[in-house]
Amino acid sequence: MRFLLFLLLLYVAWGLYDSNFYTSMAERRARLALASKEDMEIGVVTIDDPGDTYRTGVEVGIAELNAGGIHPPTGPTRRITLVYLDIGIQQLEVEDFGIKLTNLLASHPRMVALMAGVPTRFAEKTDVICQSYGVGLLLSSPRNLRNSAANDNTIFLLPSMNVLDNQVNLNLPLLVPGKAETDLIRVGLLNDAEPFQAGLTSHTYLQSLAEMIQFGRAGNLLYKAMTQGEINGKLTLNQLSANPFLQAGITTHVEDIGFLVGQDGLRLPSNLSLEEALRLLKVPRPDGELSFIHTFTPQEPEYAELFASVGEHKPDLLVNLGYLRHTPQMIRELRRVRINTPIVVFQTLSPEVFLDQFEQAAENTIVVSTVNPNDQTADFLDFQRRFTARAESQQRKGKAPDDVGQAGYESILLLKAAVEATGSTVPTSIIHSIKFPVQELRFGGQVLSFDQAGWPLQRKVHLLRYTGGGFQPLNL
Repeated sequence: MRFLLFLLLLYVAWGLYDSNFYTSMAERRARLALASKEDMEIGVVTIDDPGDTYRTGVEVGIAELNAGGIHPPTGPTRRITLVYLDIGIQQLEVEDFGIKLTNLLASHPRMVALMAGVPTRFAEKTDVICQSYGVGLLLSSPRNLRNSAANDNTIFLLPSMNVLDNQVNLNLPLLVPGKAETDLIRVGLLNDAEPFQAGLTSHTYLQSLAEMIQFGRAGNLLYKAMTQGEINGKLTLNQLSANPFLQAGITTHVEDIGFLVGQDGLRLPSNLSLEEALRLLKVPRPDGELSFIHTFTPQEPEYAELFASVGEHKPDLLVNLGYLRHTPQMIRELRRVRINTPIVVFQTLSPEVFLDQFEQAAENTIVVSTVNPNDQTADFLDFQRRFTARAESQQRKGKAPDDVGQAGYESILLLKAAVEATGSTVPTSIIHSIKFPVQELRFGGQVLSFDQAGWPLQRKVHLLRYTGGGFQPLNL
């Protein structure tokens, strides 16, 4: 047994360091896919957790797909066979996960794509291994940190952190209601000390916050100039960009105005009028500032310093960037000492799981999500009904779809659309078809589309306040 394990590890190690091995594996996989007329073999990585909404979304999608099949332009109707790799996120280390995933792909040469609803700390490893083995990757990590994909074969179902951060900071006045234009919104940032996390998310957020503060100041200046008749609010942003502001009587903050309407700014559509742009930016708006940064170590929970920072700086809003498994305890501790400041969290939990983890501390917590639980479109309502039925039949806690649950379902839709558009099950062809769709794929009232790096385009992001036992979308 030990000898077999040694051979396995030697085989893995050889593969990890031999680029020719990678090339041959990828080429073999493409050849097998090109010649195959059988059902498509797709890998699925899920977390071993009773609240796993990702697996439920995948199962709803596969039931729908296999009932009708995939109908390519030529050839027989195809279906999908799923191969699961369940991981326990509490115990499993990244390197152990890498070995498990490598073994899965090496032992399934006909697997053309991998769908993964893994935590962020596993995302990078998943991306690299899939590229090495020539497998297309549809990644549904809840908190992707990178802004570009290392793997040309990768599709990201959920937005990057900078997109989520921008949505939070753009809507600070909504998160802290009752603030006047001349008021100040103080933001306290809670960061994670884990090596993978430390500095990455905080840097992204701070960059976004600085930009939004600058937008606010520039927007307020423009609003004042517009109301005083110095600038015509009907002019479009491209017209304003071409019109020297000094001629309009504005002699201060020219750089800020250029930042607002220039190419280095928010990149609003150039055909927007100034009135429309200011309304979108929620101008006039109060100013914002970073109040403090607290980096916590969940392995040794010591909250006295955090309590002291909140008491000293009195933030209007707390933004938590920590890992999911660390967040509930921290927020429960804050509420225990009667710190009731609104807290933004980047979670992907259905209401049932959220309440189970956060308990009474869930109140006045704001979640950043790509799912609107009040979506009334026919396709979402139908998906929601089937999702709940599937979760209840499997006795899972998460009975309502969240980000990763919906992303699992959407991944199945995308695979079907890609094969029906091209007729090919070669991994590169599948991913290329999703990035450059022959026809638009619509779900939940929006078009699913991606840029050349695999990141979603114009993906709607919602801010949901938890109150009264459920999530209520803010009016963005």
